[in-house]
Amino acid sequence: MGRHPVKEKRLTEEGPPTMSVVVSTTEAPARARDELLKLMRQLRNERESIEKELAVAVMTARGLGASWTLIGDALGVSKQAALQRFGRR
Repeated sequence: MGRHPVKEKRLTEEGPPTMSVVVSTTEAPARARDELLKLMRQLRNERESIEKELAVAVMTARGLGASWTLIGDALGVSKQAALQRFGRR
């Protein structure tokens, strides 16, 4: 029997830790699934760490006189969104 062409989708995360995952639709789906689950756990942990650092950075910037408008601009959101997310802690 001939082999079916492998369809791939590459997921790459730059920065520590760098991880490349190949998801194959014709070979080793259990391995691909396990690698994706591992990647999701790593990304969740990174997101939690980044969220904590971001909150500290925002509160520090506020303490140094940055307006919610400037903070919102830096985060790519409106001042109202920045205030709602970080202002009432």
